[in-house]
Amino acid sequence: MSGVPPAGGRPGASGADGHLGDGLSSLLDGELSSAEMAAAQRHLDGCSTCADELDEVERTRQLLRGLDPPKPPEGFVPGLLLRHRRLTFFVAAVSMIAGVVAALVFMLISPREDVTPPVNRFERIHATSTPSPDPITEMAPAGVAPSTVP
Repeated sequence: MSGVPPAGGRPGASGADGHLGDGLSSLLDGELSSAEMAAAQRHLDGCSTCADELDEVERTRQLLRGLDPPKPPEGFVPGLLLRHRRLTFFVAAVSMIAGVVAALVFMLISPREDVTPPVNRFERIHATSTPSPDPITEMAPAGVAPSTVP
């Protein structure tokens, strides 16, 4: 490959030596406008050097596509999974601790109210709203022990 950048920085334009240079890759990648592509094709029709270089670039690209992707080093995947598990455990532990701390702070800071048990409230409401008390309870005042007959 000539490695000469295209003139004017435009892909497909002729380089300083009159060849396409880096414009060949742009041509293969489909990065040229239709006018630039037509100009590059006209140049390739008349320039055997650029046509040979284009063939070489195409062959190299095909060879590279045929290669298997690189394999990760031995132990990479298990190590990655172990790191992921450790990180997951750490995040879960920190989240749990943060939740407990938040609950404790809420309990310590929240205003305290006297809680009236529902039974006492029920008794107070209904003791005042009873229209006619039981006649037996009316006869014996609270706290007075019944007398025994001799």
